Amino acid sequence: MPSLTFVLQKLQKPPMSLKQFMLRSEVLKLYRGFMRLGRLMDTPSPPTASAAHDSSSNVSKVRNLHPLQLEWIDWVRSEFRLRQGTTEEELIRMMLSHGKRQLQEMERTIMLATNRNSSTSPKKPGTENASEIQDKVNKIS
Repeated sequence: MPSLTFVLQKLQKPPMSLKQFMLRSEVLKLYRGFMRLGRLMDTPSPPTASAAHDSSSNVSKVRNLHPLQLEWIDWVRSEFRLRQGTTEEELIRMMLSHGKRQLQEMERTIMLATNRNSSTSPKKPGTENASEIQDKVNKIS
């Protein structure tokens, strides 16, 4: 029978390089951005217990969220899990840039749809820069 230290050494992953660590932090930042965006969705009053999302979802047990928000969270998780095993750094960078563009577009869409544009002078859609949108997202969350 193998010793406990031998088994633990087999289970441990090799340490990440600095590049891998930085990419991982960018992916986590993107993931959190998508999750925060789900909270911005303008939804009616919270659902009743009979209209709750399927009982297998851990999110519905933690918070009383609207089904649209639950669907958003499930979608984000599934998309990130689908690409979880990717190890090529160049491919990860490409997916990150695509994800960032997608996040910015969705932020603009949700901001316009929910009329959360708090400035007094009307702006043309799409003229807000990313830092203005991020500031709004941070204020709301």
